Amino acid sequence: MIVIGHRGMRFVEPENTLRAIERALRCGVDAVEVDVRMTKDGRLVLMHDETVDRTTDGEGRVRDLTFNEIRRLDAGKGERVPTLEEVLEA
Repeated sequence: MIVIGHRGMRFVEPENTLRAIERALRCGVDAVEVDVRMTKDGRLVLMHDETVDRTTDGEGRVRDLTFNEIRRLDAGKGERVPTLEEVLEA
């Protein structure tokens, strides 16, 4: 059986954050699935929903916000929304 961490370890840590991904990997998953959306200025960030409303303390559609605007948001427990590049380099 293959175990995949859905959005990291989203029931324990804020979903689609480095913290959630690192926690899932420490728990021994075989892979991690994440969701990616493009910001207004063309950066790829981890976000499941079309908007940041549910998973951060902000509001608005990802495609209407710049990376810097999204980076200032709290994705839970003080975590920031990571870029795809940051996840692949971690």
